[in-house]
Amino acid sequence: FDRSSLSHKVNLFDLHHKYADVMHLDEVKKHLPLEPVRRAV
Repeated sequence: FDRSSLSHKVNLFDLHHKYADVMHLDEVKKHLPLEPVRRAV
């Protein structure tokens, strides 16, 4: 639980350098389909 913007940014930096690919929301949205994927039942 991040109470300040700075601690939130520090945690994202830490995650990015150790465990994850941290990306801006706009960049993530580019990779998502515009419509939900429908699967056969």
